[in-house]
Parts: sequence; C-alpha cells; structure tokens
Amino acid sequence: MDDKYHAITPQEMKRIISTLIILLLVSPLGYSHIGSPGVTLEGKAGPYSVTVVVNAPEVIPGTASVDVYLVDPTVTEVQLKPIYWYAGSSGTPKADLALPVPGESGHYQGETWLMSSGSASIEVTVVGDKGAGSILLPIMAVSTAQGEMEASLGWALGGLGIFLVFLMVTIISLSTSDSMVKPGEPTTGKVRTKRRIGAAIGLGILVLVVFGGSSWWNSWSSDYTRYMYKPFTASSWVTTDEKDQQVLSFAIDSTRLENLYLTRSISYLIPDHGKIMHMFLLKMGTLDVFAHLHPLRKDSALFETVIPPLPAGDYYVFTDVTRLSGFSETIADTLTIPEPAESVVTAWNDSLLTDIDDTYYITDPILPS
Repeated sequence: MDDKYHAITPQEMKRIISTLIILLLVSPLGYSHIGSPGVTLEGKAGPYSVTVVVNAPEVIPGTASVDVYLVDPTVTEVQLKPIYWYAGSSGTPKADLALPVPGESGHYQGETWLMSSGSASIEVTVVGDKGAGSILLPIMAVSTAQGEMEASLGWALGGLGIFLVFLMVTIISLSTSDSMVKPGEPTTGKVRTKRRIGAAIGLGILVLVVFGGSSWWNSWSSDYTRYMYKPFTASSWVTTDEKDQQVLSFAIDSTRLENLYLTRSISYLIPDHGKIMHMFLLKMGTLDVFAHLHPLRKDSALFETVIPPLPAGDYYVFTDVTRLSGFSETIADTLTIPEPAESVVTAWNDSLLTDIDDTYYITDPILPS
C-alpha cells in the first residue's frame, strides 16, 4: 500500500482533527491565517530555547500582548520590538521590555504597539549570561473589529458637551459686552444688545465646530469600516476529467478588495513553503477524512487539483495563500464531493496526485460518546 494512504488509529486521528479544528476555527470570524488570531512559536533565540505566544489586537493601532517562556535561569532581560515589512529593523522604535511574571519562573510578559496595518513581525531579544539572541515571529496586523460605545458613556459625554457649549457661549457673550463696561458703570441697553449678538455669534461658531467635528468623526468611522479586514470568498466544485479522475476547482470570487489601505490583489501571490496555495479538506460531521493538497494556479483567481478517491460527502475547505507583501490569509468554503468512479478507486495510485507533497488520511468516524 502506498505510504501516503494508510490507516491510523482513531485516537491518533482524533488528535490530528481536534488540533486542526482548534487552529482553523478559534478565530471568531474564521478568516485569519491558518493558526488562529494568535501566533505561537517554539524555537531558539541565539543560545536560548524559547516559546513565544503573541495575541494581536483586534484594532490597529493597538497593543499586542506577548508571553515569553524560557527554561534558562541565566536570562536577565527580554525585549520586544515590532518590525514592519516596509520599514525593516532600522525603521522601528526602541524595544519594549517584557517583565517577569511573579511566581512563574521563566515566564515573561509584555506589550508592544502595532501602529499600522500590514505584514509585521515581533522581534524577541533574550539577554543573559550566554549573550544575546533574537527570534522573529511573523504576524498579520489588521483591524478585525469595531467596538460600540456604552450608552451610559455616550449620554455622559453628550451632557458634558452641552455644558461646555453653554459655558463657551456665556464666555463669548460676556467678553463682547460686560467686559467692555468700566467698573461702576450701569449696564445699558446697548450692552445687553451686544451680549445677545455675542451669544448668537458664539453659538453659531460652536454649532459649526460641532457639525464639523461630527462630519470628521463619521468620515473617520466610515474609512475605518472600509479598511477593516474583510475576507475573500470563494466557490469550489468537483468535476471529472477524461480519465474519470475527480478534479477540484477553487475560484476566488474577487481578485481585488479595496481595504487594508492597499488593494489586496490576488494577482500578486508568492509561494509559502514552496507552494502557491495550501488547501485543507475536512469531512463535515464525522471528521474521519482529512486531506492536505496543493492546487495549481490556472489563472488569477482559479486553482485546480486532482483529489484522491475520498468518501462522498460534504467537506470544509480551507486554503492558505500569501501575498507579495508577506500578508497571509485563509479563504474558506464548503464542498460536496460525489462518489468517485469505481475504476478510479481500483486503479488509484498516489502518483496521480497533483503535487508530490499532497497527503490524505481516512480513519474511523469520530462519533459523540
């Protein structure tokens, strides 16, 4: 039997599927780069073994929380610094310090600002008796949420604004009337007229200021909504070629999305780990079938791959792509795979797959206990 197609125990498959489900679906919107909204990396920062967990903010500008775990007791300092793809290390501000967590040996925690959207990295520098070492974690800095102001805070700010307008009108009216009267002189009708005119002029100016501020705020809010991260959508389907092999087509619905301050063009994709696209198929419900495929690009938005003779049914489809800027994201869809032809099942060999690295697993279904 081909070494790419083999049975594994239900326990092993459950671990694989459970891990994949967590990684793919913990994002509340399901469109982050495969891995979840957070990034975890275990590696070496020079001579130090380190595990780093980064949770990016939902809103940019915002602060990313960083947890660093070390086993070397000689570490004296941990530094955090954001690095953007377009600026490089020389264009970044001074590093922030991660502080030791009380009662947790080797655990450092800190925050660092992400000031603009795009492809970024967090550089973690570890300093100790063995010298200094650094490790770099790529992250996607994007706004994914828009918060709502609490009603109580809105009413409080509105009341304060009305009070300030009243004070400003009073100050302006008095400065154009009573402030011109010499001490001891009576307030004449002319002074009262100036007071009313000053109040009217002041109120008019303040109304224009408030209207202008409201227009600016609404415009800023509209731009924020426009530039907030929006996932690509796609359509996928299965056809049969002249050899009765099933071919999966994956068409991205839009080649352009006008957000993230720059046009996200599907035309500018780069290989990630040597592949232009990573595709994951997961059977709905029973979770007993999993495939990791690498489709070929047919045009700017269409990708195709031969699929092995998988059991018929409904599948989740997740594809991972990386753009020229280094920004990675997942495009999700669902797919119904029909029953493969008997001739294909009988004569199937994994050499028929599109890519030599394509793999798939079929095991016992995971049923509720």
